[in-house]
Amino acid sequence: MAEEVAYVNLDPGCVSTPYTPVYDVREKFTLEKLMLKERLGPNSAVIRLLSSSKGLWTTSSRQLREAMLK
Repeated sequence: MAEEVAYVNLDPGCVSTPYTPVYDVREKFTLEKLMLKERLGPNSAVIRLLSSSKGLWTTSSRQLREAMLK
């Protein structure tokens, strides 16, 4: 019973990964870009991202499902 493994990155603050993910949330947004754009610190950027990203997470979950089915 062989199982396939797919690596994903759901951390928008991650700088690099030791693997090549099939889905990487950083393609949509990163904490660094948000911090620069809105002049926020890291904690404020996380709070801002979580409070305003419901649509982004919905899109991300859809893209994640599609990537996993490939």
